[in-house]
Amino acid sequence: MDSDQLLFGPWSPIFKGDWTGHPIEVLENPEKMVLTVLNFDGEQYVLLNKFLIAEGYVEKLIEEMPGKNSFIFKILPSKKLKIISLSSEIKKAGKDINEKIRDLKAELEKRKELLTSISARYSVNIRELKESPEAAELLFSEPVLSLTTLTLKRTEKKGKLGLLGIKSNGQLLYVDRASMRSVALIGELEKMRKCLQVLIENSFLDNLSPMIIDKSDYFERMVSANQSFDSAVFPLSPMGFPIERIKIGDIGISFAVLTAKRLKALLRVKESKSFDIISDIMEKEGDFATLEDLENKIMEINDESQRFHAYRAARWISLIERLYGDLFKKRLEMPPERQITIIDPGNYRKEIVELFLLSLLQESMENRAVFVSNQNFLKTAALREDIIDNIEKASSCFVFEDEIDIPKRMSEKITMSIKYVSNNDFAVKDRKKGKFRIRLRDTLSA
Repeated sequence: MDSDQLLFGPWSPIFKGDWTGHPIEVLENPEKMVLTVLNFDGEQYVLLNKFLIAEGYVEKLIEEMPGKNSFIFKILPSKKLKIISLSSEIKKAGKDINEKIRDLKAELEKRKELLTSISARYSVNIRELKESPEAAELLFSEPVLSLTTLTLKRTEKKGKLGLLGIKSNGQLLYVDRASMRSVALIGELEKMRKCLQVLIENSFLDNLSPMIIDKSDYFERMVSANQSFDSAVFPLSPMGFPIERIKIGDIGISFAVLTAKRLKALLRVKESKSFDIISDIMEKEGDFATLEDLENKIMEINDESQRFHAYRAARWISLIERLYGDLFKKRLEMPPERQITIIDPGNYRKEIVELFLLSLLQESMENRAVFVSNQNFLKTAALREDIIDNIEKASSCFVFEDEIDIPKRMSEKITMSIKYVSNNDFAVKDRKKGKFRIRLRDTLSA
């Protein structure tokens, strides 16, 4: 590995050797971030750590922080030193290690912003390690000390228990990640927003990165802590969350999802000779890089008996290109992890949003959760079935006005349903744990 070619350098080696039988290299940069590159079974994996100096009662703050964090305590001749290490997820480097490093750095910067925003509640002052050469010298002059902050063990992700509310017998109800895998919320959206907010918070605290498709600005309030949270009833602390609002076009729709069947749904056309031309070309020629390439291929047809239908098919593709061409991308531009991303569907027709949702589910979503607030994004039959086929690839939650609105095949995949009863009362049906009547907990955020 040529460290001179890595982003955010120059990178200086701290340690190079063997970790449980696998080559490892640990480097630092002028920002006093630590990059770990591990070779495992012929693949490169990267991990990034950011270090912060903390002054005050740090222990409680660390307990409340989501994500992987370490706390280092060291006594110097002149003072006691407390350092917080924010650790990213371990990611496979793939073909472009710099792209992965950029993503991990963005993730840690978001985590730092969140830590800084809530640190005042605990009277903790946070500053960058690079601001204290003495502290940095201590940390990086002892490779064993810095290595202890790295979480390199590859373990199965079981997740944390999320507090949902209080059962009728007075006991708190916690749910795990398995129960939260495929959730259906049942009730009018305005009555389910608080429940949706609680689930988004639990998802974030379980080290997932929630993405919610919602047109309103309701969830933007989650950036602030809930000042009226009842800590005497619920053993949690109120907090704000890092929020970013984006549009569908900021992520894009993978061109790979645009099969002939799905294109037909988007065009809203019935069987015809014109669409048969599109279908035949897509089947014979395989994948196209752009809609324009498909249009050009159609225009190459010289058979006079097909010219009319070819022109008609080309006009259809041209119309889709003009309306939605900028949405389709070869590769999705996913938002940073460790934040709550609100995705505004805008005024796009439902087929576009459904293609976007399908595209998301087919992406690598191991560390993300998808929340969909509008059941109309499961209305197109041809696309709905494809979405259901892919629904288990990510933690997901859909809001339905009534149980009868849940597609039959989807109901078979539901791991937990939460139905509105009245006021703050909900009926929970957990496939593993059974049925409960609960009072929903307070939201941690505003």
